[in-house]
Parts: sequence; C-alpha cells; structure tokens
Amino acid sequence: MKPLNDTDRSKSFWRFIFFYFLSLFVIVGAVYAGLRIPFKENKYLIAHKTIEERKRNFDEVFFKLMEETVRQLDTVNLAGTKIPIVDANIEQNIKNMSALVNESDVEGKGTYNQIIDFLAKAKADKITIRSSNKDQMSTQIQQLNNVISAYKQQNDDLRRMLGR
Repeated sequence: MKPLNDTDRSKSFWRFIFFYFLSLFVIVGAVYAGLRIPFKENKYLIAHKTIEERKRNFDEVFFKLMEETVRQLDTVNLAGTKIPIVDANIEQNIKNMSALVNESDVEGKGTYNQIIDFLAKAKADKITIRSSNKDQMSTQIQQLNNVISAYKQQNDDLRRMLGR
C-alpha cells in the first residue's frame, strides 16, 4: 500500500537532506576556516616578529656603537687622554657602524648614514681643534717670549739708568 502523500514526503525528505548537508557544510567550513586562518596569521605574525627583532637588534647595536663613539669624541681633547688610541677607536666604531648599515636591510638607511657622516665630521672637527690649539699655543708662546724679551730689555735699560 502506497501512502497518499508520497510526493510530499519525498519532497520534504529531499529538502531535509539538502538543508542537512548545507548546514553540515557550513559548520565544517566554519571549523576549517576557524582553524586554518589562525595558522596563517600565526605564520605571518612570526615572520613579522622576526623582522621586528632584527630591527631592534640592529638599533641596539648601532646606538650602542654611536653612544660609545660620542663618549669618545667628548673625551678625545681632554688632558691626559691617549689621543691616537681614542682616535683609532672612534675610527673603528665609525667603520663598524657603516658596515652594519651597509649589510643590513633596515628602513631609513639614509638617516643612519647621516648619523655616521655627522660623527665622522665631528671627529674631523676635533682633529682640527687639536691642531689649531697647537698653532694657537705656539703663537701664544711666541708672543709671550716676545713680551718677556721686551721686559728683559726694559729691565736692562732701567738697571743701566740706575747704575749710572
């Protein structure tokens, strides 16, 4: 015996099967996407983290060298410093900073190169100041020697006048 509403039943059954698989597909798709997207995002974040760590390490090394160079530039013309050793250290630090910038892939190389150029010019200025100080000192010594000889001459003249 065949039921009277066989077509309605079969139509409802297939509609149920369709919506069942549709909902199953939506749920499985959501779970798959929920698992897949975080893994891709984690890969991206890990790659971004390593890039940022390299930038941070570069900055730490560069600014450590820069601070050491500035400290040495500040002390190079002080009395009691071993100028050739300090100058050699300054030159080595400038070379190290330049090599560090050239072999890295950080953004803003122009800024770092400007800092290096500034330090190199400051080193050259310190050398100029030292040499001009020597020239000024020798000029002052010569002037003082001239003043001393003039006073000696005046002293001798006064002694001769008094001795008459």
